[in-house]
Amino acid sequence: MQIDFMEMLQKMVRCANIGLTVVGETISEPADFDMGIRRMVFGREEVDRWRKEICCLCQEGVVYFVTDYFEMEYCQIRIPEKERGYGEYLILGPYRDGRLDESKVRTLMTQAGVPEEYAADIREYSNAVPSDVNISVLRELCMMAAGFLYSGRTVRTEYVRQMMPDRRDLQDAQENALSHKFIEQRYGVEAKLLEAVQKGNTEEALRQLNLIGKYQLAPRYKDPIRDMRNVLISCNTLCRKAAESGGVHPVYVDDLSRRFAVSTETVSSGREWMKLMTEMVKSYCLLVRNYSLLGHSPVVQRVVSHINRNLSEDLSLKWLAAKYTVNASYLSTLFRKEMGMTLTDYVSRQRIRYAILLLDSTDLQVQQIATECGICDVNYFRKLFKKITGKTPAEYARQPRWVSY
Repeated sequence: MQIDFMEMLQKMVRCANIGLTVVGETISEPADFDMGIRRMVFGREEVDRWRKEICCLCQEGVVYFVTDYFEMEYCQIRIPEKERGYGEYLILGPYRDGRLDESKVRTLMTQAGVPEEYAADIREYSNAVPSDVNISVLRELCMMAAGFLYSGRTVRTEYVRQMMPDRRDLQDAQENALSHKFIEQRYGVEAKLLEAVQKGNTEEALRQLNLIGKYQLAPRYKDPIRDMRNVLISCNTLCRKAAESGGVHPVYVDDLSRRFAVSTETVSSGREWMKLMTEMVKSYCLLVRNYSLLGHSPVVQRVVSHINRNLSEDLSLKWLAAKYTVNASYLSTLFRKEMGMTLTDYVSRQRIRYAILLLDSTDLQVQQIATECGICDVNYFRKLFKKITGKTPAEYARQPRWVSY
């Protein structure tokens, strides 16, 4: 077995937020690949009994698909003897196809003898397990993995249903409820997401957003669309505060926040929900990268904010220096040092950026757009637009809208 194969398998299942556990030679203390639910509810004896069942599924060349008494599925593969340096078993899971409704959760609790006091924990557990998995595709993946492990030998499947727990003694149950554990983990991921937004780190923010998908919230309303919209509203609020903490002026944050508030109420499917959530995180990260003034001197912060809010006005160095009562030469030197460009170049770039926004979102003529951007000479506007974007306004208007500057 090649180590790159193990890495590839881990990355593939991680994309679906499914756990992959490699169990070592001694199975007395493997990781809690069931998210700790048995240890918490039934105590150590039930965990040990379950481990013994796992040990019994030990035949090489067989892929075991195990359904437990919580209606969650696992895939178990015995690692060939010659590859035991990696461990003894591969265990993927838990996962299932579709979420469990409240009625089904209650039925499973009754069948397994779970006391009522653990209802919230079982609910959190069922919400945390990946439930949008294409079971047939995942099983094919497991068969392919087994075929690779066994170098082309015949591999067969067995479907196993786990027996109900033997005892109901809860004395050894963990003190901390599993629901608390999941909530703490989810809040930790959310904190990392907001930190990434605050820094304008799109890659890290999207990585944390993907991890949040592992912690599905229990439904708050009977209407799933209302639930999805409420999550978007919360995300918009949190990202808005993160961008503001990242040094973005509230004016720009509010503009973006209002746009997403409107878009949220048009969401009508899970696919639209995820698309808007991703766009929201990307947009706030971009806002921080483009407009953050964190670490800049107060005078530069005030001048930049004024420029961005008043692009159609006189924004000459002389006028701005007079408005903020600073020496023009001093302001010019300070602005270039902190912003990495001259004040004139910054004004030009912001005006063209605003022109692009107007081209994308309105039917205004080029002359009108130039005026809105504070440039009265339309020919100069065209030259400046091409200098910054590489295209004339007309050429830009004809290109696909995913191009950005």
